[in-house]
Amino acid sequence: MFDRFDLRYVLPNTVTAASLVMAMVAIVLASRGEHASAAWLIVWCALLDRLDGVVARWLDACSEFGVHFDTLADLLAFCVAPALLVYFVLQDDPRYAPVFTPYPARAVLLASVGIYCLFGALRLARFNIQTRSIGPKWSRGLPVTMAAGLVSTFILTAWERSLPQVVAASPIVLWVCAAFMISHLWLPKSLGKGSRVPFVLQALGATAIYGLGFSRAHPTILLAAALVYPGLGFVYGGLRPPTSSRASGAH
Repeated sequence: MFDRFDLRYVLPNTVTAASLVMAMVAIVLASRGEHASAAWLIVWCALLDRLDGVVARWLDACSEFGVHFDTLADLLAFCVAPALLVYFVLQDDPRYAPVFTPYPARAVLLASVGIYCLFGALRLARFNIQTRSIGPKWSRGLPVTMAAGLVSTFILTAWERSLPQVVAASPIVLWVCAAFMISHLWLPKSLGKGSRVPFVLQALGATAIYGLGFSRAHPTILLAAALVYPGLGFVYGGLRPPTSSRASGAH
């Protein structure tokens, strides 16, 4: 099955593989109590998720294999890893363990972890099915990438702002993200082709986000971005939902 292997597919799939490996490392670090490092690795996975598609289109190396490989990596990086991060934080950290170790709080935590993972998987499956019919300009529901970034930066921001008690609300964040992931709300892809956002602003915004993310700085700004974009996007999608021609990108 690999007798016609094309080297141009190596780079985008390597980016996807790097995201998958970092997700596994994040889970291991979270299980060992290195929660902040695990959260930042999940942020890095979210940043890499955008790059593999860009690289694939740049090299004209889009493939069905890449789509399925990317989905499997996303399931681990943006569904399983953030959920387990919340679980390990609330079970291991002495500031939260006394509350979430006994029942019924433990049951609530386990349920939030399970529902988040399940709904994230459903969101990925639905995305793969609907991509061709919806087109490249729109998506429905909260992308798993944004959900994972929101969960991770929520925890990091609470610690940065010396508000550790806020982290106890992480199960609620998981529930809310899960609900939005399987929602049918329209969300425009602002960075897609034909976007109304000027290219210069897109470039500046992307540079700031990637710079802060990879330098592990100012998670509050990253959290704000993870909240503002889908928030405004859902409002826009609700006020101006795409018709079948607009959703498919037809003019």
